[in-house]
Amino acid sequence: MQIDQKVSDIYKKVLQLAEKKQFLEMLCQELEEKNENLTERLTLAEQALKSTNEKLEEAEERYRSKYENEPKEKARLKKRLEQYVKEIDDCVDWLQNI
Repeated sequence: MQIDQKVSDIYKKVLQLAEKKQFLEMLCQELEEKNENLTERLTLAEQALKSTNEKLEEAEERYRSKYENEPKEKARLKKRLEQYVKEIDDCVDWLQNI
């Protein structure tokens, strides 16, 4: 009976291992599907983040060009205006001396 008992025990263990293998294969498939889903969501989130960063950089550049360069532009225009005023004054002086 010992051999029959050992064979029976081995058979039960083989059945348990087969059930466990089937369960693990099913679990593995579920995890692979979840992983694929999460990977897709991550890709979409990364694309959205990249797009948002690009829009932010564009907005920052527009802000910089509008507000940072404005004082420079004002200074440049002021200098040109002062040159024109000086030229007009020189012309008025010249006309008065004629």
